[in-house]
Amino acid sequence: MTAASIILALTLLGFAVWLELRERDEPQAGDADAAFDDDYLLARRRGRRAVHVLLVVAAVLILIAGLAGPGPIWIAMWLAVCGLLVVIMMLGMMDFYRSNRYLARKLPELRKQVLDASGEQSGGGTAGDEDPAS
Repeated sequence: MTAASIILALTLLGFAVWLELRERDEPQAGDADAAFDDDYLLARRRGRRAVHVLLVVAAVLILIAGLAGPGPIWIAMWLAVCGLLVVIMMLGMMDFYRSNRYLARKLPELRKQVLDASGEQSGGGTAGDEDPAS
């Protein structure tokens, strides 16, 4: 059981580090790319960093439980891990809801930008600009 807990803790720790490294490749607030609003990016980054920290804490608690062996400490650590995982799930749902709301607000603006850019490339307006009755 100790070996399994250590392997699980190291796997979870590696997953948290991998998520953090992937997050650094995403658009950041203050970048030259203005496709996303800085407020949204800061809120997303803050929420995801909290999830990464909670994953590391869960990994440490699993490691402590594994090293302590069966007993009251083992039970307490695993109950704490279960509680942390519930909090992580709630933070994930909040991130999904925030991203969904943001994209619903942002989609008409992005669609307009794409249509304007495609109209400029075709040398005038879009095909719907002409009056079919004339």
